[in-house]
Amino acid sequence: MKNNVYLAKIVSFDNYSLLFEINDLHASEEEYRLVAIYDRYAYDLITKQRYYVLEVSNGLIVNEDLYNLKQGIRYVYEVYPLIDIWENIKEVFNIESDMNTFLEKNINGTEELNRLLTSSKIIDINKIKKIIK
Repeated sequence: MKNNVYLAKIVSFDNYSLLFEINDLHASEEEYRLVAIYDRYAYDLITKQRYYVLEVSNGLIVNEDLYNLKQGIRYVYEVYPLIDIWENIKEVFNIESDMNTFLEKNINGTEELNRLLTSSKIIDINKIKKIIK
């Protein structure tokens, strides 16, 4: 079982919120996705999309992250350990396999994707496309 796999609340913000409501910030979009988290980045287990993980304390985004938010970028706002909610996730996402089989099938690609995007200044786009497929 991987300890870095979560159900994550993915949010994005519109320009109005970022300009005028920074102290009472509300997401313009939100959805839940299955992700693997590596440091400050999360990778969607289904689409392999990369998100930045916000540091949240008591429901508030910490200042270092708050003032660096950008419009239209998708961020991980909250996470829930997969092991705690697996049975519900399995039903909602219509997953046929057991948890370990599902993770083995989906986590290796995200590990490789994270390694490619964080370990080198030269990124092989063809390798990334292959992993995402």
